[in-house]
Amino acid sequence: MYSSNYANITQSAIHSNKYGVRIIHDSDHNTITENTITGNNKTGIYMAQSLGFAPDNNTITANRIRNNAAAESPKYEINIGADCANNNITGNALKHAISDSGNDTVVSGNIYSDFIVGPASLFITDFSTIAGAITGASPYSLVHVMSGTYSECIAVNKSLHLRGESRANTSINCCVFGLAAAEIKSDDVNLSEFTINATSGIALQAEDVSNITIEKNLLVGGLGSLEFSNVTNSTAKSNNITDAVLLGKDTQHINISYNFFSGLFLLKSINNNLWMNNFTDSDNEYYQNENDYCVFGLDNRYHESIIDDPPLSCIAEFYNRFNDTAVYANETILFSANTSFGESNYTAINVTINSTNYTLELTAGDNVDGLWTYAFNETVEVGQYVATMLHYIEADDDEGAMGIYYVNFTVSKLNMTTVLNTTIANVTDTIFMEANTTGNATPIENVLAEIYWNGSIKDSTNMTLQSCSGALKDRCRYTLDYNNTERSGNYTVNMTVFAGKTKTNTEEFFVNYGYAEVMLEEMPQLVENGTTTTQWYTITAVGGDLANITSAISINDTTVLNITAAENTTKNTSYIFNKNSTALVWQIEGKSIGTAELNVTTSTANNIAGESKEIWVTSQGDTEAPNVTAVWTQYEEKNSQLFNLNDTMAVYANVTDAYNIDS
Repeated sequence: MYSSNYANITQSAIHSNKYGVRIIHDSDHNTITENTITGNNKTGIYMAQSLGFAPDNNTITANRIRNNAAAESPKYEINIGADCANNNITGNALKHAISDSGNDTVVSGNIYSDFIVGPASLFITDFSTIAGAITGASPYSLVHVMSGTYSECIAVNKSLHLRGESRANTSINCCVFGLAAAEIKSDDVNLSEFTINATSGIALQAEDVSNITIEKNLLVGGLGSLEFSNVTNSTAKSNNITDAVLLGKDTQHINISYNFFSGLFLLKSINNNLWMNNFTDSDNEYYQNENDYCVFGLDNRYHESIIDDPPLSCIAEFYNRFNDTAVYANETILFSANTSFGESNYTAINVTINSTNYTLELTAGDNVDGLWTYAFNETVEVGQYVATMLHYIEADDDEGAMGIYYVNFTVSKLNMTTVLNTTIANVTDTIFMEANTTGNATPIENVLAEIYWNGSIKDSTNMTLQSCSGALKDRCRYTLDYNNTERSGNYTVNMTVFAGKTKTNTEEFFVNYGYAEVMLEEMPQLVENGTTTTQWYTITAVGGDLANITSAISINDTTVLNITAAENTTKNTSYIFNKNSTALVWQIEGKSIGTAELNVTTSTANNIAGESKEIWVTSQGDTEAPNVTAVWTQYEEKNSQLFNLNDTMAVYANVTDAYNIDS
């Protein structure tokens, strides 16, 4: 849209373009609604000022805008530029985010997901039932379920994230006797923000799966609220569970935290963690769990009091670690301490780095998994660092040593400079690329050059190590002679040094466009009066590609010869690759007997080329050109042997013709 006002784009499928919808200049009061905008190379909807004018008061509502911006990072489905004002973006279904640099933009009620479940009357809805979304969604999709009551029993048989709008107003009601309202039958499932009701069955049931997360749900079951059987490495967190939780046979490594529920039943279930739960009664049973059973209970609120006593004592242990031994300036070092089976009342962990003490203060919830992390960001200066993690501080201020663990690490700079021998070249030129590395802490593995042409990857190759110098042999020179520039246009070169970490420098160069060579086909020489014939014209790209080519035809005497009424005087060609040719054709028509000159010109970014020819328009039936057998000249007789300018000279010719030529 360019200077468009009060226009509507609605109920359209817009895909596989550069932009889905582009709104620029003073385009105001336009409405874009109930469209599907997907798979465009850049932003789905792009709004920006042009020539000092910016779009205002436009409405973008109730559209599906997904999977755009494949060629961009970060990816935005909608991009509102600076100076755009008072635009409304409401009620759209999006996958990626909105970028808003405008003024007074209203952004509300948009849903970010892969698929949406909701009333069929809404355009942004992909499915009207949750079961339909489970069937139709691709694995690992995020499915957003709009508020409402869904009378169905669901079986999640693929890896999905099902997210209700909120558990206060998004309900799954299953009324089938003995059937679970929600049954998890696949690994890697996340179910959150639902009220799940099973009037005559179990609210949520999972069996033979791993890595599932049940979070922020209200579970109400007539025959039970939450049951796991042979479930591993999973989490139930921040749920309100009206009945007891059953962890059945072969269930292990389950984290149960911040839930409200009446009780816990463990049946041959081992190595699970309970953290910060609220038990509404004392209906808890632990049995048939054998000697390897261990529940670590931390600050679970029973109806009697706050207690900190697991059913069986677990072995206390401590270890710490950090994430690297050779890092570069301004990188973050992560120190970790694990006390999963130790005491529960730690309030701080101390880390000592180069004799300076840093304290990680703990708050409720930090130790849900018993893993505490301290992020050390003060790696600005290069040099050697020594770190120890020595102490814990208990809630009763009883400080003690947990163990001594020394870590030595080096902070340095990852240095590389890059250069090209030119920024403007021709298709026959070789581009010389050079990268120099110096003073790096870790050995350089290689330097990779990635060459992009007009935004797309063209070549990727390792640069050649030429030499290393210096006392530590850490000043190294890498080169590459690149001569695969047969295409004209913009080139970007990313040179990346790999040394455990990576650093990338970007250089650019431009390969010039070529020149056009043009040729009019020799035929026709004659055109019969009142007839139409074809004139071919060939354009060849020389020394590079051609882009945005315009060809024009002109005739000096259109009463004798002209193009047909259906033809345009100009023809446009978008692109011709180097050394390739393309042919254009005009239909020309003899109008009256005589001669006319036909001229064709071609304009490109680099040159204007053309060619002319004379065409005779003859009587109908005259299809052969006259035969000229002799041509001679004669000056008027003079007494002198010398001639002057403007003297008269006669030209004579012998012409024979199989058919009388009148011109």
